[in-house]
Amino acid sequence: MNLAAQVIAVLATGYIIGSIPTAHIVMRIFRKKDLREIGTGNITSTAVMIHGGKLPGSISLAGEILKTFLCIYIAYLLVGELWAYLVMLVIASIGQIWSIWLRGKGGKGQTIFATGFMVLCPLPFLISIGCMLVIFLVSRRFLISNQIWHLITPPIML
Repeated sequence: MNLAAQVIAVLATGYIIGSIPTAHIVMRIFRKKDLREIGTGNITSTAVMIHGGKLPGSISLAGEILKTFLCIYIAYLLVGELWAYLVMLVIASIGQIWSIWLRGKGGKGQTIFATGFMVLCPLPFLISIGCMLVIFLVSRRFLISNQIWHLITPPIML
């Protein structure tokens, strides 16, 4: 497979896997509620934990972690190089944030992003967490520090 085909396969697969709304599905199964209409409207495992309980929240989190390992494994099968793992995880996070299944709604992309990078590159991951904490202490805004963290982590990882 040539490089262009590899990139397209990594992008498409990462987005599709990431966009599976695990938290939404778990909440629907356990509580028959739509997370988009509860609390902040974010579709996250934390929201499931808060509004659905510990068991549904834990299952949702496990599903997100499973999606992460599935992304890493498929990137390994498709390409087997670090760039593919990193791109797959970033795109999967984007899929989680803007899920096609939820008409552009979604979560924060945090679980896939953090779990994947922690597994692939533990030391650079810790450095990026330190950067995020500094940004948070300066800005006092978690959302901004989280978004900047998502942008600076891949270059730190490389």
